[in-house]
Amino acid sequence: MIIDGLIFGIVDNGVMLAGALTGLELDRYLNRGGCYGVLLGAGLGNTISDTAGAILDPSMHSAILGITLGCLIPLIFIPWIARYTK
Repeated sequence: MIIDGLIFGIVDNGVMLAGALTGLELDRYLNRGGCYGVLLGAGLGNTISDTAGAILDPSMHSAILGITLGCLIPLIFIPWIARYTK
């Protein structure tokens, strides 16, 4: 028996961590020296991982759209954060 949400959690954190590392490498490549690439990478990685986790976990199928939109909406604020926190 698989615990409800177990597959979701494994996929969620695994892909999110890969997204954060990708954002960190992007910041290093662009010589930005900041953390906004990491924020964007983690945010997009989290969106992909939550959506994939919800697709793969049958107990989460009814929430796929809400999860995806809920993850994308906060990403709108990253440019504002970058502009006003320097």
